[in-house]
Amino acid sequence: MGAFATPTDEQREWLHQGRLVVCGIAGDYCVLETLKNIRNVRPDVEVFTAGVASIDGGTALMPIFPPTAFRSSLVDHFPPHLPMSTSQFNKRSVALLTDLYEITMANGYFEEGRADTIVTFDVFYRQNPDNGGFSVFAGLEQIADYIKELHFSDDDIAYLETLGLFSAKFLDYLRNFRFTGDIDAVPEGTIVYPNEPLITVTAPIIEAQLIETFLLTQVNHQSLIATKANRIVRAAQRAQCG
Repeated sequence: MGAFATPTDEQREWLHQGRLVVCGIAGDYCVLETLKNIRNVRPDVEVFTAGVASIDGGTALMPIFPPTAFRSSLVDHFPPHLPMSTSQFNKRSVALLTDLYEITMANGYFEEGRADTIVTFDVFYRQNPDNGGFSVFAGLEQIADYIKELHFSDDDIAYLETLGLFSAKFLDYLRNFRFTGDIDAVPEGTIVYPNEPLITVTAPIIEAQLIETFLLTQVNHQSLIATKANRIVRAAQRAQCG
């Protein structure tokens, strides 16, 4: 998401939608400026706050949108004095917040009779951002919430059925899907280095496959933000000393 003063034709098209997914930090300049511009074009838009890594408990959004804009999202789940979290996952399904590839792979395992095969995979990265000396691991809270509430809703199953890619038996399997594996991770905020395991998942192969995209996106994005924030703080401290 980027800030824009005059929406493009593509942006105008999605502004006709009634729900806006905010991706970023609630106190981030680009996110706030984008929301302000959207607010000018669509004063009735509903802000769907899932996935936002808030640094201010969501209060930065309040002057832009009235409390009613957050109905069924921010206000219903997060009292004003508490920081935002992705705990609202229990109110909706986020199972399709993934690559179609993950689901087709899971379908292949299922059709081959390998659904119960236990596997282990590690989440790691290959290079520090901007060639820095380390990274700061982040995103674990959102991953834990996601795993605990992961399920396929009736709407999810209905959509997958329209694709014509999956058997009725596999869709029934997804309808009852819950993650049953084990996940080990370094603590939130740990200093980490390339090519070392950050998260280790041990689970039936379908379960491990289906959570891959979410784990990668959460760790990559939030660790990048945490690492950048750490660099900014250290640079500011040096500037003050100088």
